[in-house]
Amino acid sequence: MGKAKYADVWLVRAGCTQWDQEGRIVGAADLPTCQAGLEAARSAARTLSEEALSAVLCADTEAAQTTGRLIAEACETRLRALNDLGEMGLGLWEGTLACDIEGRCPTIYRQWKNDPSSVIPPEGEAFEDALNRVRDSLGPAIAKYAKAGQGVAIVVGPTVFGIINCWLRKQPPSDLWKIVDQTQSLQRLAVDLGTMTAVQAAGSREDIAAVHGSAGSWQGRENTIPVRHWRR
Repeated sequence: MGKAKYADVWLVRAGCTQWDQEGRIVGAADLPTCQAGLEAARSAARTLSEEALSAVLCADTEAAQTTGRLIAEACETRLRALNDLGEMGLGLWEGTLACDIEGRCPTIYRQWKNDPSSVIPPEGEAFEDALNRVRDSLGPAIAKYAKAGQGVAIVVGPTVFGIINCWLRKQPPSDLWKIVDQTQSLQRLAVDLGTMTAVQAAGSREDIAAVHGSAGSWQGRENTIPVRHWRR
């Protein structure tokens, strides 16, 4: 068997938007970064400025492209926008305060927070559909742009940031919001290009820690709660 090849993948959350700041559900709405988001994007660019990156891959949204452009300029590398890296569509929930959704349908909202693969918001996108399009787009892109001694930065919105973690680190969808809420907005993963699995994770080259993920992928396991299509 040939020696496994690995690539450094930097996951970067796109700068936040005004809706994020207000506690609104953003979903696939294409919004610009707010001032706080722009400052966070500049900070990420400064952090990555000394890294050897072959490319910066980003979602084709305004916030992701703004963040990605700053990183690409700091690293003097190319920026590539990928259509299928956009946020998971949340349909009629988009633009609504999360607390209002929780107040109107507490059981459904709680189930969605506990396991986003078990609920599809009205006119929204299923978790599995979002996972499949992200994986199908990003897998070949990482393999294409990752080179010896050069990593790849991936700039996406917060939900897809969590989805990519679930995929590469083989964590269940029930971990999605914990990843979104608790993981730093700039994350380094060492990815096995043969299996597209993260084998190490760290915030910097000086602090590399082994991934302690759940055993096996969530796919193929039966959901303990059936998928529910929420309707008003």
